[in-house]
Order: sequence, then C-alpha cells, then structure tokens
Amino acid sequence: CDRALSINPNIAVAHAVRGRALTELGQLPDAIASQSRALGLDPAMPYLPGYLLQARMAACDWVSFADDCRDVGAGIDRGERVIVPFAALMLPLTAAQQQRCARLHSGASRRRELAAPAPRTAPADGRIRIAYLSPDFRDHPMAQCIAGLIESHDRSVFEVNGLYYGPQAGDEWHARLARAFDRF
Repeated sequence: CDRALSINPNIAVAHAVRGRALTELGQLPDAIASQSRALGLDPAMPYLPGYLLQARMAACDWVSFADDCRDVGAGIDRGERVIVPFAALMLPLTAAQQQRCARLHSGASRRRELAAPAPRTAPADGRIRIAYLSPDFRDHPMAQCIAGLIESHDRSVFEVNGLYYGPQAGDEWHARLARAFDRF
C-alpha cells in the first residue's frame, strides 16, 4: 500500500487497506489517519466508516463515538454497507439495525445462484456419509471432546470421514483421530 500511495497518494482503497493492516498491527494513530484519508477520498466505499470506527475504538478515541455510532446506524437505515455485522455487534444499534446490517452484508457477499448439482446416488454400501472438517484434530481441547463421538458411530450405518486442515501434527490425539475415521 505504501508503494502504491507513493506513486499516487489519492488511491482510496490503498489507504483503506493500509489502515486495516495498521489496525491489526496495533499502529492505531496511523491506522486512523489512513482510514480517515480513505473516507475523505471515497465516502461511499463499503464498510469504511465501520473500519474507521473500529480503529478509533481500539485506540480508545471516544471523541466522536456517539456521532460515529449515529452515522453508522443511519447508513444501515439507508441500506448502505457501512460496517461488517460482527463489528456492528459492539455498537449501540437496535436489533432491527443489527439484522439489516447482516442482511446487507450477506446479500453483498452472495454469489449469483448456480444451477443445482445433479442428484447424487446413494453409496453402493447404503451407508450415510458424514464428514467432520476441522483444524483441531490434534492435541487440542476440541479433539479431546470429539474423539469418543467419532469412535462411537455405528459403522454399519455411517461412513465417517475426517478432513483436517490444521498445522502438521504428530501427537497421539492426531493419531487417535486418524484411526477413528474411515478415511482421514
């Protein structure tokens, strides 16, 4: 972002992305400055008022908090994507505004509807296929809670698959779960 802005300092999206990155890095005064600059360049950029408000809240900058919350609520009421739903939960918004915010967000992130896939045929052995997907099939509290469940499925009725996408694990919980699934 800094390189792009050195070439053209009026790229709103570069300021916005830079501001979000700086917020994550805890460089809050610079984050607020970047988000503010982006908002000045493109006041209609989706979610930008919310990201700026989040940076201000993280910096305990409450000077304009009431006005910012009012503006975010008014934006939601107008049907604008001014804040992401989880961030909106931190604000004093009405339940109706929270719901509308979530609907605005989910409608914007929805891809166009695709044709329904062709119906699948039942597995040859007639069992129901179940898949568990987790990054925690390793020495992790979730693995310790779920191991017995995986092991107790009736294999005459269910085919149980595990899909692990976590870090490389060589511990005994990972090995136990690998054995517990029909396919892992």
